[in-house]
Amino acid sequence: MRPAEGFVLQVPMPGVKPDDVEITAQQDTVSIKWETKLTPPENATIHWSSFGSGQAQQTFTLPAPINADRAEASYTDGILSLTLPKAEHARARTVKVNTHK
Repeated sequence: MRPAEGFVLQVPMPGVKPDDVEITAQQDTVSIKWETKLTPPENATIHWSSFGSGQAQQTFTLPAPINADRAEASYTDGILSLTLPKAEHARARTVKVNTHK
């Protein structure tokens, strides 16, 4: 997406299932909530882990309003990617100058 058209956010979320992610987009704000569930194998003892179970939230304030109805999200290899088109009224436009003779 070109900068004039909108924004792209990428958030690393290793071990998070897409069904455990909630995204709220409105005006110029995007909030992402997610839950990580660590499920050790049966009869296993975890001696060390770099992450555990829990909830997290991140809020982003964008430099212009977005069109939340056209926002898209995808999740690949532990990365959540959001494509957020700018609201029509927030896009820059070229205005032609008319002359009257």
